[in-house]
Amino acid sequence: MYNIITMDMFDSSLFLVLSNALLLLLLIVQNIRWNKKTSALYLASVSINNDVSALCRGATNIDRRLEMLANQIKRVNDKQEKLEVSDTVAREYDHAIRAIKNGATIDKLIDLHGLSQAEARLLVSIHADSCAA
Repeated sequence: MYNIITMDMFDSSLFLVLSNALLLLLLIVQNIRWNKKTSALYLASVSINNDVSALCRGATNIDRRLEMLANQIKRVNDKQEKLEVSDTVAREYDHAIRAIKNGATIDKLIDLHGLSQAEARLLVSIHADSCAA
């Protein structure tokens, strides 16, 4: 009877050892799979972090370029406004000179073209002579 109980205990113990070994083997395999997945996820997160960093640097560079372009556009607009103002003044003088060539008086130049008396006299003295010649 002692041998039967020992044999049963041996069989039970062997079964427990084998089942624990199998369970341990399954856990090891699962752990290896999880380690591979974790490594892949880590590499993906590093790659994403690098991509985000590159995008941030690019956005910063674009922001600087946009600011430079905005400043350049402002300078061009300022120059354009100055040119338009000087062009407007030049056109006013051109109109006044045509009026002088058509016989306009100093008073008429002051009234029609908004010139000062000195400007009107100067234009008449310069351009009335060239009309007569």
